[in-house]
Amino acid sequence: MFLKGERGFTLVELLASIVILTIILTVFLRFFAQAAFFATKNEEMLTSSNDARAVLTLIQENDRKNYILHDELQLLNNPMTANQIITIEDDSIISQLLYPWKEEAELLDEDKFIIQNTELHLKKGPENLIEAEVTIRSSRDSSKVLSTTYGFLTNKYQFNLRDIPITSESGVFHLRTNDNIGDVFSQPENTAIAIQIKNFAKPYYPTSKTEGDLVFMNIRNDVDEFSINTTFELITPHKNGGFGILVDGIIPTTTNSTEVKENGYMLVFKPNTDNTLKTVELYLRENGLNFRGSITPLEAIDLSGQFEEGDKLSLEGKISVEILVENFGPENPTRRKYTVILKQGESIQTIPLTFGNHSVIDLKNISGYSSYEKYIGLRLWSNSDDELQQNTLRIYR
Repeated sequence: MFLKGERGFTLVELLASIVILTIILTVFLRFFAQAAFFATKNEEMLTSSNDARAVLTLIQENDRKNYILHDELQLLNNPMTANQIITIEDDSIISQLLYPWKEEAELLDEDKFIIQNTELHLKKGPENLIEAEVTIRSSRDSSKVLSTTYGFLTNKYQFNLRDIPITSESGVFHLRTNDNIGDVFSQPENTAIAIQIKNFAKPYYPTSKTEGDLVFMNIRNDVDEFSINTTFELITPHKNGGFGILVDGIIPTTTNSTEVKENGYMLVFKPNTDNTLKTVELYLRENGLNFRGSITPLEAIDLSGQFEEGDKLSLEGKISVEILVENFGPENPTRRKYTVILKQGESIQTIPLTFGNHSVIDLKNISGYSSYEKYIGLRLWSNSDDELQQNTLRIYR
């Protein structure tokens, strides 16, 4: 049965409808294509912005950056070239700044991607700061800048004692133990511990000829003022002995590699009977012993009452220490001042502990001192005769 007057679309109408529909779909498809393009572009910009901030943070946290950028910093510290803007594009330098512990073969694809697209610009900033500009360029078009971020780098040298095992231009690993080579060892990079010293020897500090175990790191001869940082844990079952950080020192030449003995100023950290850190003391060392066998420190600061926050530093947890090494003043170019700040977690911190105001710290007092062979480092000792009561010092990454 058919309805009268029923008819279909004419060919012209169908063609017109197809044309109109095609135009509408083209507009919509172009809109979606543009939306996808802008979404991709925005994601790329956001990723590059995050990358730029991450790159700046990695450089700022790299304690070896002043070694890696030594030549560039020399230019910025020279009054004749201080106004230059230094551009760093070399992949090998960028790689050292971002991933100082990775060899080239260990770099991941994402590491290489960031290295290849990162550009660093440096110029002299206020006081001891360097202005840093990090630029991330497009991997498809290197002339296109995706993101830029700015920050500051310190112009002073910073050393972290976790770096002692590095046997490159940044340091030399010295080992002297009294029983076997296992006394002092460097941990693999995939652990939280960078160095562990376990004291098997039983020297009687400070008159013993052996006085514990040690590791030292050579620093550049043009380094004057600097800071030493580390996070440590001291495990001492008998609450005796302690450890020291050599701040300004040398290692006299010896024909016996197992008899490395330091000359210089050492800050000594001693435990209390309640398993807390008791005192920080300053000694002058000569041939691995206190100068002239003295048992009296040049200066000693009892930590009781020396806190901005909290009231004691427990040896049952990690403790962070920062030592600022400064010249006492321009009128005494060889006289020094050491400032120590100790922290534990977020709620315990000492006031700045200053050494050099009440005693004279003078590089001239260091036997055989030479600015061309300067060392910093660690020494651990135990005063116990019990072989089961060994002190252990751990330096964390």
